[in-house]
Order: sequence, then C-alpha cells, then structure tokens
Amino acid sequence: MRFVSKWLAKTRPGLRSLSELTAADIEMICMALRLPSGDKRCYEFRVLLRAGTVQLRPGVIDRFAQFDKKVRSDPAQPYSDVEFQRITTVLRAMVRNAKSRLREHRQLVTDYRAGKFDDLDRNEPRVVLAEVLDYCMRTGSLPLTGIRTPKRSARAWQAYLVGGSRPLRTLIHLTAGEAWAFAMLLAATTGHNRSVIEALPARHHLATAADEPQIALVEMNKPRRGRRARMTVPLTGVPPELRSPMADPRPPRIAETSLTSAYGVFTLLLDLTEPGRAVLNTQCAFVYYNPTPPARGAVVLSDGLPADGDHRRCHPRWLRPWLTGNEQDDALLLGIGFNRMRKTYLERTRTPTAHTPATLAGYLSRMDTVRFEGFQIVHEALAEQVESALARREMTLEQNAMVAGDDTALGVCTDFTHSPLDGGRTCSQNFLSCLDCSNARALPRHLPMQLAVLDALRDLRAALTAHRWALEYAGRVAQIEDMISAYEPAQVRVAREKISDDERRLALRLLDGVFDTP
Repeated sequence: MRFVSKWLAKTRPGLRSLSELTAADIEMICMALRLPSGDKRCYEFRVLLRAGTVQLRPGVIDRFAQFDKKVRSDPAQPYSDVEFQRITTVLRAMVRNAKSRLREHRQLVTDYRAGKFDDLDRNEPRVVLAEVLDYCMRTGSLPLTGIRTPKRSARAWQAYLVGGSRPLRTLIHLTAGEAWAFAMLLAATTGHNRSVIEALPARHHLATAADEPQIALVEMNKPRRGRRARMTVPLTGVPPELRSPMADPRPPRIAETSLTSAYGVFTLLLDLTEPGRAVLNTQCAFVYYNPTPPARGAVVLSDGLPADGDHRRCHPRWLRPWLTGNEQDDALLLGIGFNRMRKTYLERTRTPTAHTPATLAGYLSRMDTVRFEGFQIVHEALAEQVESALARREMTLEQNAMVAGDDTALGVCTDFTHSPLDGGRTCSQNFLSCLDCSNARALPRHLPMQLAVLDALRDLRAALTAHRWALEYAGRVAQIEDMISAYEPAQVRVAREKISDDERRLALRLLDGVFDTP
C-alpha cells in the first residue's frame, strides 16, 4: 500500500525489508491506518502481508489480532480538548440556570415566611405563588385538595400559570436534565463512573479550615470492587494549576466553589437539593422532579439519577435549548456519556481513580491520543538520539590504509592507554563506545563483524520497549549503518557471506556486557 510505504520511508528509513518489521512497528502502522469509519485499511495491509512471500518475525501477525481486539472491545475514546470545553460549558450553563431559578423562588418563599407579604392582597399572583411554593417545599405536593377547598385549587392553578409552561415544582427542585448535568460535571472533575456518582451521599466532612483550600471527604461505594467497595474520596476545590496567577478579587470561599472543581459542583448540588431531601427523608445527594412517579399519588420527587434511554446518555429534550442546528456540534452534545467523560478525566490526570495502576495503564493503552502521544515522544527521542549519535561518531573508515593498533570488536584502537573518552587515561569503555572514539579506525576486514553486531542489535529491538531502544541502541545502529553505507553493495554482500558463527556469538556476548569493564 502506498500509505504504508510512505509511512515506512519517513519513520523507518533504515528498514531494508518487511522481514525486519517488529510488533511495535505493526502497532504504530495500525494506529496510522485507522479511520473513523473503521479498520478496513489495517485489514487490507494484514492480508497483503500474509499473501506475500516475505518471512515475518514471530508474533508480528499476532499483533494485528491483538490490535483489532482492543479496537472492537473498547471503541469509545476520550473527548478532545475542544469537545470537552464545549460540553462542560453547556453543562455549567445548565447548572447556573438551575441555581438562578431555584434561589430566586426560594428567596420568594423565605420572604413569604418572614411576613413580608402580609400587607399584600392574598390573591396577588406573587403571593399565591409564594404560598403554593411554601406548601410544596414542606410536603412535596401541590395544595390541590379538590372538593374540600375549591378556592385553593383555583389559586394553585393560577400559580401554575404564573410559572408559565414549566411545571410548578421545578421552580424549587432540579429537573431530571439538571440532575444529569450535575452528575456529568462530577464525572468530569472526579473520574468516577455513573454507579458511584448516582449513590453519592450528602453526608460529608470538611477536612480544612475556613481560610484553607476546601476539601470535602465523602464516603463512596463501588460494589464491584468487593471488599474494597467502600472508599473515602476527597472532593477538592479549584486545582492550583487552574488558579489565576493574577490577584483574585473574589473571596476564597467563592473561588473554591467554582464549577470547575469537584468541591464546587458538590456543594452547589447539596444546596439546591436540600428541600427535596427533607421531603423524601433521604441522604442521597441527587434529588430531582420526576413528572412520572412510580406509583399513583406518590410524591413526584426521586433520588438518584434519572434512568433514561440506555442509562448512559442524555435525553434530547434536556439539551434542546443548547442545540444550534450545527450537525456536528449537536451530535456531540446529544452523545454525551459517562464512559467518555470518565476516560477524559483519566487521560487528563493520568492517575488511578477507584482502580489499580495496572487497570489505569490498560485504559490509557486503548486511548488513541495517549498512544499517539507515546509514539510521538518515542519518535522524537529516536530522531534526537540518531542525530546526536551521528554527530559524535569519531571512528573513521580506512579502506586503503594499514593501521597499527589492537583489534577491538568493531575496529582497531591506535592508542588504548590514552582514551579521549576517559580523560587521557587507559580506556575503560565498552566496545560499542569505539564508535565515539577518535583513536578508533575501521578497516574492511572488520566489516563482517560490524554486520554481525548490527544484526544482533536489530534482533534486540523486538525484546525492548520503544523508549529504551531509542535511548540505548538506536544511535549505535545509526552509527554502524552510516559506516557500512560507505561500502559498495557488492562488498556488503560478500562480507555478510563471510560472517562466521564465532563472530555472531561474539556479537551476542558483546551486547550481553561480557566484555564491559567492571
């Protein structure tokens, strides 16, 4: 495939044959071949390799199956920075709207209870609304008693009209969509999944003094962890890295309750759901207005999270005011889910959340952004090491001269007792360091041994991590390849035929450190 050929030419310029491909190469090629529509190109490349006559290294084809399995088992990826910002902006706007509406009408009830409306006409819409909301906050129901008090029924209906098309009880309680928005913000700031957040209790302990960064200790439960199901989780204020370097004129408590922090979202949720908890006599942090109660005549309040659709995504009606008509943006909002939000937190923090470091490593290994980031880091490290190694190579090639000195693995040392790499003292370096030494000379007779060492280094690559290979051996391979490139292809072919078994064993012992100075 042309795409693979270009990728190999740019990333692996020293590759002479497909037989030299490693499992790491296959994984990076598969990542480059992936498209949003699927892995068709990866599959075609695998078919071509299997149909060809090239003998691949053991385990290379198997890496295709492992890669495909990972893609199919966990296709959901974290949100990008732009997507995350768009989503959290909408979620915070939903929460702020709820805060303004609930606090405005609760202040109305507070004024009514304080007697500030005693001098007004009892039929005035504002007084009627305050009276009905007061009854709702105390009982959870509307003051509609039918035949016994028909006047009260009319007044309640009037209060409903004052509230417009919005259900009256949503003036003092969260809607299902707003409860969901709170839950998604908690997922974005804590990294916990839906089951843990749904059972979030209101009971908590403040772990800091009033003038210190706020931390709330909350006992959470994750049943599938077995004996470790119960855990105490700190919900913190604004992280230090997000605080403005400029002087913040806001009081510390206001800054700490920002909706960009888990502590801010949690404390605001508790404040807005307190009347609902009093009605239901529950300790659950989430309470919302449920227009379809489970039983006739039941209080239309529910604790926990709304169960809508597949229990992981939002309902379109919750986000209807925020849809713009842009197909891509609207699809992003309507597809918001706990799974991707949690993965976004893990990707951004790289710290375990209610799981082991090994589990976190598994999550990260399946994230395209993390894998690409790792590939880029290794690729840059590889390029840096190769460039540095080629610049510092001091061993020179003498094809038509006789050089006096002692033979080493890769050449001849003209002055073993005065090593430039040891400050003029006797050489204590390993034989690979001869490549960096100005006392070293390479003759044509050393070409077979150089080829044997080069082959041993290339075989070693499959057993090392890409990062270790880049730091320790990639530069040496580039140096040897640079020297060998000075020969004609026919000379290299003849020299390769002359490689003896003893030279191959010597190359392996060299890489094992047998000849290193203790």
